[in-house]
Amino acid sequence: MERARVRLFSARRLLVALVLVAAGCQWPAAARADFTVGPAVRQLRVAPGEAVAGSFDVRLDRERRHFVMEVQDVVQLADGGYAYRRARRSRFSASSWLTVTPRSFHGRPDRTQPIEFRLRVPRAAEPGDHVASITVK
Repeated sequence: MERARVRLFSARRLLVALVLVAAGCQWPAAARADFTVGPAVRQLRVAPGEAVAGSFDVRLDRERRHFVMEVQDVVQLADGGYAYRRARRSRFSASSWLTVTPRSFHGRPDRTQPIEFRLRVPRAAEPGDHVASITVK
């Protein structure tokens, strides 16, 4: 049985729009993210009809805000780069195969929050690369 290859990205996003709105303010010397995500990329080989589980950590330094995990598609752009988009049922997407726990959590300093995921590959999955992202917002 040929296996479908799934590349699972966990990514972090910063709210850049908030910085652009504050254009009239004094800019900080250096921008710093107060959380990290790791491992950042997972490559899983899963046969159609099978499921796998895994986890990654969100390490918080000084963050006290609410975090949300969002499953997204990863699409390749014309210039060869990648973009994260709302999950849809595209041919090479694995986003509909993913569940994430917890879906959200409240941050507090010096905390590591484990995030668990489960990937269920449908029996009728087309062989080849399928990609999805779990984005921490």
